Amino acid sequence: MSDSLEKLAAKQAITEVLYRYCHAVDRIDPDLGSKIWHADGLAHYEGIFEGTAQDFMEFVLQSHRTTEATSHQLTNVLIDVNGDRATSESYVTACVRAGGTDIVVRGRYSDTWSRRAGEWRIDERHYRHDIVQVLPVGERSLPITDGPA
Repeated sequence: MSDSLEKLAAKQAITEVLYRYCHAVDRIDPDLGSKIWHADGLAHYEGIFEGTAQDFMEFVLQSHRTTEATSHQLTNVLIDVNGDRATSESYVTACVRAGGTDIVVRGRYSDTWSRRAGEWRIDERHYRHDIVQVLPVGERSLPITDGPA
């Protein structure tokens, strides 16, 4: 495979791991969550958590179990690949619904990656808050069926 095709394949694999993280936390799926970081991975979540990735996943999944719903999305994913190592930055929007309130957080993931045994996983993540909003949940829920068709 040419160098440029190998880089594209690595970027796609890394992007899918980033998306897998969102699925794991929203679905509270520890098996899927175990495939995000390498076993020695670290997680640094500004003002929220500092420690091993395994402990972070246990922490976040347990806290999400106490909520009504969660939704995480990633955008603006930039990845730089250098052989079996990479860095990425992505923007995250996370919404957590609990107690009649939506907490909407926007921030950035700065990740370092390595490919070990053919698998791309995170070595270390730094999360930074950019914007936090607290919004009351409205009385109505979707789908809204009254009104013009």
